[in-house]
Amino acid sequence: MHTIDVIGTTPNATPSDISRELMVTLGTVTTSLNNLERKGYIERRRSEVDRRVVHLNLTKNGRLLYRLHKRFHNRMVMQVVDGMSPEERQVMQKGLQNLYSFLEDLK
Repeated sequence: MHTIDVIGTTPNATPSDISRELMVTLGTVTTSLNNLERKGYIERRRSEVDRRVVHLNLTKNGRLLYRLHKRFHNRMVMQVVDGMSPEERQVMQKGLQNLYSFLEDLK
């Protein structure tokens, strides 16, 4: 799902884009892309400018899967924060910001 998410948010993503974003090897990305292509969720297209470059796009089914997964995440977050006080939400938001900064520094 993370691979689908990167392709869904990055127009004409390349395997290198995914590798960088997910912090995994190109070999791992290739295996994931092969499975997603076999299932009909993505398509690979060679660049018109540089034939060595492969661009990745979601198929119709891939876009549907992307939207459903995004909706699931939104519902999950809403359910988690629904019972929290404003103060608890602020503490959680600060913790998530710290986590995000930490993960960004790893890139």
